[in-house]
Amino acid sequence: MEIDRILIANRGEIALRIIRAARELGITTVAIYSGLDGPDAYHCRMADLAFPLHGTDLADTYLNIEKIISIARMAEVQAIHPGYGFLSENHLFAEACEQNDLVFIGPSAKLIRLMGNKIEARESVSKLGVAVLRGDVASAEEILQQSGSLEYPVLVKAATGGGGKGMRIVRDEEELADALEVTAREAQNYFGKGDVFLEKYLDPARHIEFQILGDHHGNVIHVNERECSVQRRYQKIIEESPSAWLLPETRRRMGEAAVSIAVGLGYTNAGTIEFLVDEKQQFYFLEMNTRIQVEHPVTEMTSGIDLVKEQIRIEQGISLGYKQEEVRSHGHAIEARIYAEDPLSQFRPSPGRIAYYKEPDNPSIRMDTSLDGPARIFPEYDPMISKMIAWGEDRTEAMHHLLKGLREYAILGIQTNIIFLQEILQDENYIQNRISTRYCDLRLEHLTTAIRRRVDGIDHIFYVSAFLAGSLMAGNSRHQAKNSYSPWHTIGYWRQMASLKFSMGGEKESIKILFINRQMLRFRYRENEYVISGVRKEGGEFSFLLDGESGTVSYAPLATGEEIVEYQGLKVVFKRRDALPEQPAIIGSSDRHEHNENMIISPMYGKIVKINVKEKDTISKGDILLVIDSMKIENNILAPRRAKVTRVLMNPGDQVELNKPIIAIE
Repeated sequence: MEIDRILIANRGEIALRIIRAARELGITTVAIYSGLDGPDAYHCRMADLAFPLHGTDLADTYLNIEKIISIARMAEVQAIHPGYGFLSENHLFAEACEQNDLVFIGPSAKLIRLMGNKIEARESVSKLGVAVLRGDVASAEEILQQSGSLEYPVLVKAATGGGGKGMRIVRDEEELADALEVTAREAQNYFGKGDVFLEKYLDPARHIEFQILGDHHGNVIHVNERECSVQRRYQKIIEESPSAWLLPETRRRMGEAAVSIAVGLGYTNAGTIEFLVDEKQQFYFLEMNTRIQVEHPVTEMTSGIDLVKEQIRIEQGISLGYKQEEVRSHGHAIEARIYAEDPLSQFRPSPGRIAYYKEPDNPSIRMDTSLDGPARIFPEYDPMISKMIAWGEDRTEAMHHLLKGLREYAILGIQTNIIFLQEILQDENYIQNRISTRYCDLRLEHLTTAIRRRVDGIDHIFYVSAFLAGSLMAGNSRHQAKNSYSPWHTIGYWRQMASLKFSMGGEKESIKILFINRQMLRFRYRENEYVISGVRKEGGEFSFLLDGESGTVSYAPLATGEEIVEYQGLKVVFKRRDALPEQPAIIGSSDRHEHNENMIISPMYGKIVKINVKEKDTISKGDILLVIDSMKIENNILAPRRAKVTRVLMNPGDQVELNKPIIAIE
């Protein structure tokens, strides 16, 4: 079938990825957007056309089949690409496409339904002679009734969908009820269906998957494997191709098994066969993802095959352009997922406004991103911001390029896991490929301690100098309307004074200004004198000389009145304490004056999904007071001490802002 216009039923980086592939094929692209994203979202600006979904909740927007089909018909597209997540593995969506004469760029609705039912999928695969892990789909009530006879540990997961959403490991009977409740709720919120699935937990294990492609002419190939064992909260954060651990014979047998599954099912389009592999390299079918995967770029970089283009060509009726023996693997590729989360605060979600964004400039690095500059990261969506993919002749070279790229990557205004990813790439266990699906759990304390050591050991004078250069000498957006070449316009009302007071990472600091003009600043800090000169600014990057030694940092003024300096992933926040702002800082509705030991405040933006207490309840330290859904992850808010609840200020379903009071205690 001829396809010259495609609607992308998704947002963010995967929508942009599909737009690029379609454009290279000469195909017109149509984007959709929610009331949160708006028409100025990056994927909308890149598409040829963009249509509103008129709503903010997922159920009203990216999960609304009727709306999306209606837009597709109005835009006169021939096909819809679902990307990953949202409706990509929803057989009802694929059926709706078929019923409206729209090509669904993916497998048939029948296969999506079959592989989406984890029990039926495993039964079908088992009949093909491939080993499977035992698992059961049931209601929470049915599972609880047999809780005493279960063989722990078990994995509770969403029966529909994937991507690590809605997964909990349960190590004993006492943990089961809460895990079932949370998993069912997360599955409902993200996939629109709350069924749960119980699976035997294999430990230790490697998570290794094979990319497959099948056309409508009976041709099926695999495009090699991906090592996806580095996971946190059951979500992949680093993926590689090829696996440096697999033995050649195991790789051959797994590839043959993946192809036999696809052939046996009559599978078409792109899909992924996921396996768990034990220490003896015995492998077990885990599940099949009937869509393009987040980690597909590592396969593309080592095979040279554009998987998204192949998806489109397959639905145009074109035969696969490769035979199995022609598929090669050249070099090594590693992908790191960049999330909006704070590694030093138990990976608390960190949505908010990005004030400055800069990608590394390295020909060995590919960036798949949802951003091209300052933007807002919404708590209603997944926390993944972008993916950095590095290629090298071997694993060591790929790691080197990836680490260098992460050090050059700047995202200012929110917290990210960039520094956590850096520590993984420098961890001896990862370097020596001593990993499993529990790698992050086992090495978490080591990795976070290393981050804290870096934070505690920062070169104070370097960051202070960068702050002074950015705030007083390089100019910033609040002062550029005036003469940005004059430092006096950025100094403020106190310019007749000889000192500057500020906070650095929350700690009070001050300097003594000895001399300043447009070329040089001489100052005293902690009894020593320093000279800043040669400040050069380009966007949010600037270089300077500190006592003749050069430095280059990222810098941005924030809407809160703070200023942030970042160097190789390490960020420090500054705030001047004696200069009157030229415009009021944007504080938002945080009600900071109410924050004291008698007030429980929200540590994040999000939506309250459950409140476990009421007025006059007595709580103990560690009790779960409420649950906040932020970036599709449920977060428990715990009681800080024993107390009595005097007032509950919010209700389930309310949106809550960072630092917003939620519960008052005596």
